Amino acid sequence: MFKKTTNKLGHTAFTLHEDKVIREIITECKVSMPFDPRSGLPHPPFFTIMALWDTGATNCAITKNVIDKLHLVPFMKVPVGHADGSSWKDAYKLNIVLPNDIGFHNWNATECVSINGNFDIIIGMDLITKGDFAVTNKDGKTTVSFRVPSTVKIDFNDGEAVISEPAKNEEKKELVLENKYKGASLNQPCPCGSGKLYKRCHGKK
Repeated sequence: MFKKTTNKLGHTAFTLHEDKVIREIITECKVSMPFDPRSGLPHPPFFTIMALWDTGATNCAITKNVIDKLHLVPFMKVPVGHADGSSWKDAYKLNIVLPNDIGFHNWNATECVSINGNFDIIIGMDLITKGDFAVTNKDGKTTVSFRVPSTVKIDFNDGEAVISEPAKNEEKKELVLENKYKGASLNQPCPCGSGKLYKRCHGKK
């Protein structure tokens, strides 16, 4: 079961429930060519692909399928560490929208290979650390939840989950984040990259 929500403070989250213990976390996400919303041009089309959430990956990575579909061109080579040591890989820029409809513009990703062919992008720690990420396996059922922005600290010591409450000044700060796209045209795609019109996304009153 999958669900996503946005609360009055602007926290957007998704939760994935599985009736079994899962060995890999795969969800849908959307990608497009890199795009500057300030250009006033129509947003390039989004493509829905499968994403592997990997806390062992430092940065995001994409397969050749994504590179070809979006007609991406490498802008530099970067060293990438892996089980066999490290090697130089092409780096690309693209727009990524996570399952909770949070978009990231001009994000860097290197090329990777999906051995089983069950994903086309790896969500690495560079994106996971933008929010709160939790995985639990109570009663043999896996629940994965991710929320942006990061709000609480979860501590499982002493046999219980201790969840810190956000400070009042943190709530005020998060409310300000909701207005960072203020001034965008109501009938243009939202600059956050969600694919929705601004008036139906961050332009909501």
